Amino acid sequence: MRLVAKLEEEAAQSESLFRRALAKEDVSRLSALRRLAREHATLEAFNKHALFIGWTKDDLRTAELKEHLLPVMAAIFAYERENGGDEAEASLEAAWRAFSAHRLKVLVHCL
Repeated sequence: MRLVAKLEEEAAQSESLFRRALAKEDVSRLSALRRLAREHATLEAFNKHALFIGWTKDDLRTAELKEHLLPVMAAIFAYERENGGDEAEASLEAAWRAFSAHRLKVLVHCL
């Protein structure tokens, strides 16, 4: 998965300690999402579990990310169902970019 490879590279090479830590956490989250996608037969069942994998501390603010997380989760679910592929990768990367931008806005307001 290209997104995981990019995040692993960022976790290893970013000059920002914050970005390194976040990228490492995101690799773990994406791994969990992929596992959950394989374990659940429907997107609805997958979403119920995928929302609560530690997107925010104790998932207390995850609801603020939900609107942008759902497309990421749908893309991961499709990626696992379609066994990857360029179209699934592109869809996931686009959803991730939108989620990541929104998440940074939410995180800034937490400071």
